[in-house]
Amino acid sequence: MGPFEYIVIFILCWWLILLMVLPYKSSVPKNRDSAHYHAAPAKTYLTSKLCVTTILAIVVTLMVSY
Repeated sequence: MGPFEYIVIFILCWWLILLMVLPYKSSVPKNRDSAHYHAAPAKTYLTSKLCVTTILAIVVTLMVSY
């Protein structure tokens, strides 16, 4: 496989894993402010979710490619 195939596999794995990781640790706050949407999470933890997604995508890409 060439580098292009590895990049395509990584991107596909990254998106699939991101969609699986996004719902974790998301909780709706009990008290609602009028300035915020009622289903918006209190804290997103987006940085940690992106790091976990990238690490898992690298592992899955290596497992799929060999």
